[in-house]
Amino acid sequence: TTFSKKKTKKMPKQAKVVAVVGVGPLVGEDIARHFAEHHFSVALLSRSVDELERLAATLPAHTTEEGRAAPRHAAFRCDVTDAASVRRAFASLRATYGAETPDVVI
Repeated sequence: TTFSKKKTKKMPKQAKVVAVVGVGPLVGEDIARHFAEHHFSVALLSRSVDELERLAATLPAHTTEEGRAAPRHAAFRCDVTDAASVRRAFASLRATYGAETPDVVI
């Protein structure tokens, strides 16, 4: 029996992005840490960004095979009760991560 080797497409070296909306000190923070530990870039969205910026700085960072720092974590101001605020937050998120949309939204 002869087996043929299929060429597989390599996954991109860029970290996937998760947007965690309404991050609080308990569940939201745990979710953010979980995804950061699994090599995601974490976008933290909430009405108050001061605490989120501190959280982003404490999330684990990893390096790619090329030695570049990845993923990146960042905080974005977002009030989910205001559609314009949500649009601005996601526009900033896309500008930061260079992606059309996040891979996961929680």
